[in-house]
Order: sequence, then C-alpha cells, then structure tokens
Amino acid sequence: MKSISSLLLASVLLFSCQDMYVVKGMTDVTYFKGRQVALKVPTADGSWLTVDSCQVTHGEFTMKGHLDSIALATLFVDEMPLIPIVLEAGMLNVRLSNLTGRVTGTRLNEALYAFFDEKNRLDAQVDELGHTESQMIMNGERIEDVHHYVDSVYTSIADAMHELITGLNPLIRRYVMAVNDEMSRQNLAAGNYP
Repeated sequence: MKSISSLLLASVLLFSCQDMYVVKGMTDVTYFKGRQVALKVPTADGSWLTVDSCQVTHGEFTMKGHLDSIALATLFVDEMPLIPIVLEAGMLNVRLSNLTGRVTGTRLNEALYAFFDEKNRLDAQVDELGHTESQMIMNGERIEDVHHYVDSVYTSIADAMHELITGLNPLIRRYVMAVNDEMSRQNLAAGNYP
C-alpha cells in the first residue's frame, strides 16, 4: 500500500510540474546590474501585460511560474524590449550580451532561434549579392550575364527563405509574420521604401 501511495504522490508531482516554466538568465552587461527584467506578452489593445519579473543580481536572474498555455513573450529590461521568448514549460536558459541575446533549453525556443540564425545567414547572402554584382560589373562582365547570375542566386535565396518560413511551427510562424508586418509598417512610415 505504501508503494502505491508513493507512486501516486510521485505522479501528482510530475504532472503538476509539467506546466511550469523556469527562466534562468545570465548577462555580462553591466547596464543590467540591479535592473528589473520582465516577461511581457502583448495584449489585444497593443499594450504589454507583465507575466513575471525579477531583479538582475550579480549578472543573473530567475523567474518561474505556471502556464495555462504556451505564449510568445518579450523579455524587457526596465521598459526596453530585448529579445523574444517562447514561454513554454521547461527550463529556459537566457544569455544576454552587449550585441546579442539567445534563449535555449526548450523545443520552441530552439526552433525560434534556429530560425533567426538561418534568416540572418540568408540575409547576409542577399547583402553579399549586391557586393558580388558590383564586383562583376567592375570586372567588365557583360551586364546581361551579371543580371542573369544575380537573378538566379536571388531566386534561390528567396526559395530558401520561403521554405524556412513555411517549415516553421505555426506559433513561431505567426510571430515571425507579425514582426515582419510591423517592420514593414515602420519602414513605410519612415519612408524607407519607395
């Protein structure tokens, strides 16, 4: 009887922890020392709802809580948004530096940051393509050959980007599309597009 009650207690503890998240963060950025970090989710009216918060002490911070469902959140320091984070059950490891931030430890965060890595790689190829085009023209290659080459490479990069986005988890795809839409609106408002 004792083993059955022990088994029952262990299964209750196991299932009650399955919807729990733990965010453990580390940073070497001195600006963050003593600052408040917060996990915030967007609301329907465009404001931010704070889900959890804590203070950075000795370059470390920890937040934990229970989830009703998976959510896309943003990690803030004071009122400044830093990095996206998929708030899901498990141990979420956050690393912040002066130039980058990254979340690891859970399946959806790994997928989100793998997407960012691949998108950055493809964006760099597009940037390099402009340099390659200029170099080919300066080397005296025929303009028709240059345009044919650039068009074919750009098409393959665009195809890879399409595959990258369509292969995403639906939750992450919605996030990426929303961010892309917002960036497009901001660029249009700033006059960055013709």
